[in-house]
Amino acid sequence: QPGGRIPLPGNLQQLWARHKYSVMARSPAEYRRLGPLVAAGKVSREELAGRLVELLRSAPEAGRLRNTVQHLWGYVSERAALAPETTALPALLEEIGRLARALEIDYLLESTALGELRYWSRQP
Repeated sequence: QPGGRIPLPGNLQQLWARHKYSVMARSPAEYRRLGPLVAAGKVSREELAGRLVELLRSAPEAGRLRNTVQHLWGYVSERAALAPETTALPALLEEIGRLARALEIDYLLESTALGELRYWSRQP
């Protein structure tokens, strides 16, 4: 695909939207802190990018990873046949991705979360 699955962000809000669930998986507190700053335009694109790089260099903890996947699940749950409470995270993320493609949920498809959280969900 020319340009890849995730388009380059054109503004601060798009940069945040692409990475916010990856941030949530690592630090819910930082997710809650950064979201309002982005919405109010009180953080520069460079500041946000720098903070994202810092945050995304760490592995998410298992509980936070599962919580974030539950948030992603909310976008597709009405059309899904799996039970999120009893399904392994890799399978759950695969189903979220499949349904996001089928339902053309660009917000999820353009997020780093689908790919990078799938990677972390497979780690021992």
